[in-house]
Amino acid sequence: MTKCEYCGKEIDPRSDFVPLDDTRTTRVHVKCYLKKLFPDAKEGEIKVPEEKTKLEPCGCCSKLVEVAEDVNREDVYCTDCMGDPKAKSTKDRLGWAGRQFFEARFPIVRNALSKEAHKQKWDKMTYEKKVAFIGKMIEQGAMI
Repeated sequence: MTKCEYCGKEIDPRSDFVPLDDTRTTRVHVKCYLKKLFPDAKEGEIKVPEEKTKLEPCGCCSKLVEVAEDVNREDVYCTDCMGDPKAKSTKDRLGWAGRQFFEARFPIVRNALSKEAHKQKWDKMTYEKKVAFIGKMIEQGAMI
């Protein structure tokens, strides 16, 4: 049996652990890991994931994300990186990766506009409208 790096107790290899490295050989109990992350937290303030979830590192920023055990995905992403569909603002719904994707195309579209009046109109557009415009361009195959 593998032992927890923090408390030294045995870890059930089927659940109740967090891998600390890419090889998944260094493991700790979820509760021990959360106590290490939040040492000042009182009992009950830290939410431990339900039995049927596991913690996986985000493929972008390495932040731990709760994932259902029946989900078999190679890459798991947090809502900060890949967006939160429940968020109110467009930027939060897109997430970091989505913002980078669209914002990288903003200057391309602006530079492709031939008339100065069109460029000024582009500059006055809201972020949401720019994202929607680029999304339509991609859907129509005019941009990748």
